[in-house]
Amino acid sequence: MKFSVIVTDYKRKIYILDALKSIKNQEGIDLNDLELGVVKYYEDKKIDNYIKENFPNYKIINLDPNKDPTNIGYMIAIGIKNTSNNLIFLLDDDD
Repeated sequence: MKFSVIVTDYKRKIYILDALKSIKNQEGIDLNDLELGVVKYYEDKKIDNYIKENFPNYKIINLDPNKDPTNIGYMIAIGIKNTSNNLIFLLDDDD
């Protein structure tokens, strides 16, 4: 069954890699069935490279805090808008 996971990260880079590793290490999940969407307000090559190297289906959405609203509802809405599956899970960076 194909599904999406949206990870929202509001300027807290210290947590997101742990959250992403947690997703990757879940037992019983075929990463080819997972569509990962990461919505964040910054660019970080280390984080982006980890995503690209470990998740075959991903979307990285870097928002601009000077142009986009800086609230969690907006981040979730953008993540949902950019997914292609009906089953969607939400994960904050510090979960």
